[in-house]
Order: sequence, then C-alpha cells, then structure tokens
Amino acid sequence: MRICIFGAGAVGSHFAVRLALAGHDVSCVMRGPHLEAVKARGLRLRVGDAEFSARVKASDDPAALGPQDVVISTLKATGISSLATGLQPLLRDDTAIVFAQNGIPWWYDIGLPADHPPCPDLAFLDPGGRLRAATPKERIRETIWSKLLTNMSMSVLCLLTGQTARAVREDPALRDVVPRLLDEANSIGQSCFPDVKRTTRSGPAPNHKPSLLQDYELGRAMEIDVLVRAPAAFARTAGLSTPMLDLMAALAIRQARDKGLYQG
Repeated sequence: MRICIFGAGAVGSHFAVRLALAGHDVSCVMRGPHLEAVKARGLRLRVGDAEFSARVKASDDPAALGPQDVVISTLKATGISSLATGLQPLLRDDTAIVFAQNGIPWWYDIGLPADHPPCPDLAFLDPGGRLRAATPKERIRETIWSKLLTNMSMSVLCLLTGQTARAVREDPALRDVVPRLLDEANSIGQSCFPDVKRTTRSGPAPNHKPSLLQDYELGRAMEIDVLVRAPAAFARTAGLSTPMLDLMAALAIRQARDKGLYQG
C-alpha cells in the first residue's frame, strides 16, 4: 500500500517507521534539517530501550512522491492550511485522507448527523474555505471529543503554569482545580455526544510537557483556535456555563499573543 505521511514530525515519523516496517510503501512530506537527515540516514524510532529503523521516500515537494492510496496528515492545526495546495499531487479518485491532529477540526460541521446539537460557526478554523474545497471528510467526531476533553483542560493548564502534566496533577494548589476543569470539559463534550467517554484521571499522569506548552516555549505557532476557541464556541452554543475554562481560554490567548504566537 502506498502511504504518504504529510508533515512528518514526531508523530508522523512514528507512523512512517511503523508502517514501513509493516511492509507498506511509505513516503513523507517534510522539510528542513529533518528532511536532509532522513534522506541521508533514514528514520529511526526509539521506544524505551528498543530502536527501529526504516528507509522511506522523503521530499518537501508532494509532486515528487506521486499519487497515494492513503495520505495521513500529521500537521498541527496551525500548519494544516499547507494541505490545500500540497495535497492535490498525492490524490487519486479513491485516495483516503486521514487527519491526525488535536482539537476541533475544520471539517467538524460538515455532514453532521440529524441528532447532533447546533454547531457554532467554525469558519475561523479554515479561513477562506480552502480545505473545505479540497478534501473529503470522515465522521469520527465522538473520538475527537474524547481526546479533546484532556487537551482543552489539562494541556491548557500546563501552558499557563509551565508545568508537566504530572506536576500539575500533583500540585496541592491545583488539587481542587483539575476536577472542576474536567467536569466543565466533559459537559461540553457530552452536549454533543451524551455517551462520549468521560475523562477521568486516576494514577500518575505522564511526566511530559504537552505540545501546546512545548510550542510556546519554542516560539512556534500554537493550536489555540482548535484547542481553546472552538470548544468555547461549542459551550456558548449549548448554553453551558464554563467559567473556569472561559478564564483559562482568555489567559491562554493573552499569553500566546503577548509572545507574538497568536494573531486571532
């Protein structure tokens, strides 16, 4: 199977190695030093003490890779607009496209089932409608919400405190804050899908910095719209009171804007 990973950073490179070792014909759209390293040495994946290597085709020009059976976009929401022009050379009439990203996607409001509550205007996630005009969509919204419940609460709290997920969970000053945030996040998800898997936290949290905090510290564009603004819009549309999440959203936007990482 011909599979292209579009935007092969950490997540995309992981996919690429696993799929190549499974016998698929894998190519990657990537750029910069990472591209040059992959051309010279291939991809290496470290999992614990184990290391896996794979040779894949790689280019910063999608046209050089040709039509694919499957395209997996692992771009962050802040870079996904590059698909609007880069995707076409990779497509046949039957090419499947998979979007692996955090947050509310630009296509969420397309083809909603009749029993889904009203959806807010999400045009700000796809300015000009370029992606809407270029790609097919799948109905995987409940899974998106299950992942987003943590992103919109714990990831944003890590951003505001500068702490890892474990440090936030174990901070005595935040002991009463975390469950209240999760309750508000769950209420938004359940307003769309009453049976969405409720997010709970038991046992130790991972001792890592969420990508939102990593992007902030590295001065990269941040996924504020899909992780913060879009869930807040859903809450307003559903008439939900989410004071803690509203405050965190405002602080996160202000913090990113003050560093020049958010223009919305």
